[in-house]
Amino acid sequence: LVKMKVWMERWNVLMSFLVLSLVVASNQVGPTPQTVLEERYGNRLELAIKCLEHGIQLFRSRQHQLARRYIQTCHRMSQDLPTDERSISARLSFAYNNIRIQSAMYLGILFESTRTDSMARNYYMSALRLAKDKNSIPTFAHVCRENLRSLLERKARNNYHHHADDSSSERFLVFRFWAGLSNRRQELIGMIGAARILNRTLVLPDMVEGRWMAKHRENRMREGVDHFHDLQVLSRYIRVIDQSRFVKEVVPKLTSANTELHVRDYAYSGQFASLGLSYGTLSYVAADQIQSPRPPKELKGDLGQSNFPVLAIDFSYRLLDLGNAGEFEFFNGTAEWTPRKIDVKFTPSDLYVDILKNLHFSEQIMNAGKAVMLENDLHDNPFLAVHLRRNDMAYWKNRQHSWPETDDVIAQIRSLARTGNVSRVFLATDAEEEEVFRIQHSLPQVVRLDQARMGIGEAQLAIVDQFVCSHSAFFLGNFWSTFSWAIVEERYKLGHATHTNQFFQAPLPQDHPLANATRVLR
Repeated sequence: LVKMKVWMERWNVLMSFLVLSLVVASNQVGPTPQTVLEERYGNRLELAIKCLEHGIQLFRSRQHQLARRYIQTCHRMSQDLPTDERSISARLSFAYNNIRIQSAMYLGILFESTRTDSMARNYYMSALRLAKDKNSIPTFAHVCRENLRSLLERKARNNYHHHADDSSSERFLVFRFWAGLSNRRQELIGMIGAARILNRTLVLPDMVEGRWMAKHRENRMREGVDHFHDLQVLSRYIRVIDQSRFVKEVVPKLTSANTELHVRDYAYSGQFASLGLSYGTLSYVAADQIQSPRPPKELKGDLGQSNFPVLAIDFSYRLLDLGNAGEFEFFNGTAEWTPRKIDVKFTPSDLYVDILKNLHFSEQIMNAGKAVMLENDLHDNPFLAVHLRRNDMAYWKNRQHSWPETDDVIAQIRSLARTGNVSRVFLATDAEEEEVFRIQHSLPQVVRLDQARMGIGEAQLAIVDQFVCSHSAFFLGNFWSTFSWAIVEERYKLGHATHTNQFFQAPLPQDHPLANATRVLR
């Protein structure tokens, strides 16, 4: 009985163990695909780190060729991430990106030590772009930025004595577009003024180089300045040359160290080097200087003494001060300076006026604009033009004048049309079709440009809108949009009175605590 009792206890323990094992087995799940992927890329990361560490040791022992092989292997491995980075953890993705940046940094240092400056610059710039686009450790980006700066300055010092001053040769002003469509117009106006002041030939880049035209770059469409403006008229005011012709015909004839570069970030210096230019000297321009446009005399004093054949400017948008562009009253809101009452007082300088007089729309734009006006019976009849900016202006919704509600838009269009005694309204907008339908349903006299029938590029269609708006009897626009201000410029050039230009208004309620806290901003 005692033995049986012992065996029974053992049997119960054994059965309990078997039942527990079955329960655990039934609940146990095999490794998920994400777990397997995570483990695989984790192992690759460890191997990449070992390659990098060994490459650094070889570099320190001056075995540069072997070091380069190991670090390049690490760099290639760090690029081998899944197409969808969300399939691995954020921690692993962060580690991969930082190893990629770190390996690019060390490759830059390695190539710089062997005096292969072009390769060093490429790797430094690659690391800086990655650091900007991805979440990364700031130290790596700082090291790359400083190394790139010292590399460029050293190269400029070494090349300076090769520069020959030939005062009889033609001198050029090179720039690149930065911002959106109408911002590019402002950049062009500023650079035309700078070329006039500095007596240099302006090199005109393709419009597709700006960020706004990214989708056109993917479609390999190229739209130069001549697609938008009449270069024959402009060439009577300043000397101009297309960038592709400049690269093909002028750059090969230049001496070495041919360019004086003014850049806001050394990471962008390669944008001009890609044209085949060689920097003889360069200077870094701080952000506060970029935000302070220079009067014509100051600009001539700063840049007019350069003896280099090419002067390259990386911050064209706010280079030249051309005078006042408007006045409004404002109150200090919670997040933005928001105007309460806007008065359009476009007071350009004489230089600004001269530039506008010589900046004409291209023949293709004018012909398309005239066709739109004839088709919609706007040519011989006074009409109201409205620019309603939506799309990216959603970012500025806290600025009331940037995003008027649809009911306010309809009410202000109706009020201005009644005041101006006009029966036709032309609407230029990037609003959703649903909102456009609502506006046209409330205001049957509203017409739009028929994009499908124009047969020209999307960017040119926007300029056709500007052409039509500039010929209206009255204009209602968006104060925060440079697209609207481009229309105001054109209307000023055509002789329209200031009171015919209006902007969407959004006055504060009388009981608002800041309703009386106003003053003139500019």
